[in-house]
Amino acid sequence: MTTTTTIGPLVVSFLAGAVVASIVLLKKEKSEETKMEEEKEDDCLRWPWERIPRKVSSVWEDEPECKTLNKSGYCIGSIFGLDVGGTLAKLVYFDVQALREKGMKRSTSMFDLKSHGFGFEEALSKFYNFALSFREPVEKEKLLTFYSRKFGGDFHFVRFETRKMKETVQLFKKNDLHINIVQMGATGGGAHKYAMDWENILGIKMKKHDELDCLVAGLQYVLSDVVGECYTFKPKISYSKTSQTHEAWLTKVPRDELVQVYPYLIVTIGTGVSVVKCNGPRKHERISGSTIGGGTYWGLCRLLTDVENFEDAMNLASKGDPTKVDLMVGDIYGPNNDALEKIGLPADVTASSFGKLVSKQNPASDLKQEDLARALLIMVTNNIGQVAYLNAQLHKTPRIYFIGNFLRHNDISQRRLSYAINFWSKGKMEALFLLHEGYFGALGAFLLNYESQVQLLDSP
Repeated sequence: MTTTTTIGPLVVSFLAGAVVASIVLLKKEKSEETKMEEEKEDDCLRWPWERIPRKVSSVWEDEPECKTLNKSGYCIGSIFGLDVGGTLAKLVYFDVQALREKGMKRSTSMFDLKSHGFGFEEALSKFYNFALSFREPVEKEKLLTFYSRKFGGDFHFVRFETRKMKETVQLFKKNDLHINIVQMGATGGGAHKYAMDWENILGIKMKKHDELDCLVAGLQYVLSDVVGECYTFKPKISYSKTSQTHEAWLTKVPRDELVQVYPYLIVTIGTGVSVVKCNGPRKHERISGSTIGGGTYWGLCRLLTDVENFEDAMNLASKGDPTKVDLMVGDIYGPNNDALEKIGLPADVTASSFGKLVSKQNPASDLKQEDLARALLIMVTNNIGQVAYLNAQLHKTPRIYFIGNFLRHNDISQRRLSYAINFWSKGKMEALFLLHEGYFGALGAFLLNYESQVQLLDSP
């Protein structure tokens, strides 16, 4: 009895210890599994430029030679990113050889030209030399070129009107630019619509990437790598409620300190308008949009004026007087009515776009094309600003990034949006703008194409 009494508690104690040890070991294993899963999930949420595992020249090094019909030599398609929208097509290309001009060592770049051999470098030189003098219908935006600290080379930006796609394809073919390109990263509706044309005529396959993913990837990349990318407009004078204050919002103010502060909205103004909410890297969703966008403005502007390109339309609008076309609050209440102070509106705020033409015997009399262009621009901008503000209020996002080629060379709309968002939110929200607006889709196509190639190399 004594022996049994003594052994019993020892057995119980031993078993209890074994159970505790098993639980601890199980928890440790689960903890390690959880940690691995979290690391895997975190890695998936990171963008390609945040996880370059090694000198990635091998991505281009391992690309197949251009053995397709009518192709020869090395394929340089990986230096491109293409975004084909309904109105404009945007092309981004990466300049490897820019390192030499800057007197930098090759080892600082993601490319090692020496490892590719003469053929690859010759193919690049052929394209870069042509790109120095792009001609109609293609326009190179030289002021947007920037050196990438993360990739070690220059990014260049080119655009052309989508309606001139046939001419652009022929430009590539005539100058044999397609000879060393088998495939390039592409996005936008036109990447689907024109894919067969590019493949049949040029032998170039468009590797399609999700439009929204490309847009956000390009935007978040420049915010992380380009100094001075973000800005807004502020008034030169303290504004009052009795003056049309957007005319005073002329001061461009850098806002880089707000970079990557989540959440925020991205309002992309292309042919139409899309509103995207970003909660973090690769955490984004489309939440709204509008059919009234850049395509609306450009289409109606071509109908109402004689301008032939978007820049001319902007120049025309800058000379116009919208009050010759729009019905203002002061036209209804009178310019100095006490009622205006009660409702909190200045006399020269627009009450109805194009509303003044209703009461004219001949709506077209005494009208100039620049007045129509300016009034139309204000109408489209006001609508976009209202859609953006209401979505920001609904989703509690005080920062709104306005991007898209509609804003290129368009300070009128940028100043108007800066004023409007501040006015409607009583200073609680801010309209933000980016130097490379309009090119984030193309840049994202380049980045995600690069990422897919790295993944291909890393796969067993």
